[in-house]
Amino acid sequence: MVELTLRVPEEVAQELKMLAEKLASVVEGGRTDWLDDDDFNIFFKKAIEELQSDKVIKRPRDFGWIMAAVDQGVLADIEPFVRPARFRWYLQFLKVRPLPCQTTIASAYNCVIGDFPDWAYLDEPSTTEMLRRKDVVYRFKSAFMRAKRAKLSAKLEK
Repeated sequence: MVELTLRVPEEVAQELKMLAEKLASVVEGGRTDWLDDDDFNIFFKKAIEELQSDKVIKRPRDFGWIMAAVDQGVLADIEPFVRPARFRWYLQFLKVRPLPCQTTIASAYNCVIGDFPDWAYLDEPSTTEMLRRKDVVYRFKSAFMRAKRAKLSAKLEK
């Protein structure tokens, strides 16, 4: 944190102080206390929908890369799923369509070796396919964080 001293008219001093406190709390803790589980579900679903509409998710197996990344802590806001059945249930709960089968998710998830982004794969894909799989994760994380920032910005403006 950096402490600043500003000379401002007295009529705006209180508002600037409140804004500084809000901004400091966002930076320090990400203000997850402003968000609830439903918000995170919405962020997750919006991220999936964005990837589907942008044709980033091309195959049902692509959900396995997302699950593997979440389980490795790529998104600190989401608890690991651990089992493909639980991840599939979550996708079903979010009403994601088309819904990949548990076996498809598991085969992709179990194919990953190492920690993101330094993944290797048991199925030995081409270099292009390896980059595409990592891009699915990067794009998912970006879409999730964009949805989260939009919600936090709306809360800040109130």
